Amino acid sequence: MTAAAKHSIALRLGRALGGVARFCLHDRNPMLRWGKRVAGAAIFLTVVISSFSWLASSLLSLGCLGLVVLALVKGDFSFLSSVLEYQAEQQRIDDDEYSSRAPFYGEYDHPDYHLHYKD
Repeated sequence: MTAAAKHSIALRLGRALGGVARFCLHDRNPMLRWGKRVAGAAIFLTVVISSFSWLASSLLSLGCLGLVVLALVKGDFSFLSSVLEYQAEQQRIDDDEYSSRAPFYGEYDHPDYHLHYKD
């Protein structure tokens, strides 16, 4: 009786990975078994080291996305509102100083320019 009636990709991939694992992990000679394990680990480390920048950038991107989601979930916008209030206060102060001083020559958009200069 067959284990699977249809030879799918998952069946073939599982069988291949099992064969590789059996080849690397089981052998009667312990020295040869450990040699196979070291060779497999060296191949794995070579692949991981060669793609380190890709892995690091992926992890940093996931970390940034996680922090953005955490900030959205927390929903504490009090810092943002205090910054906006401070900017509005500074704008009001600047507007008060702008209208209370005499205009410079050439500062045509000042409300009192035409009172001081005749062009």
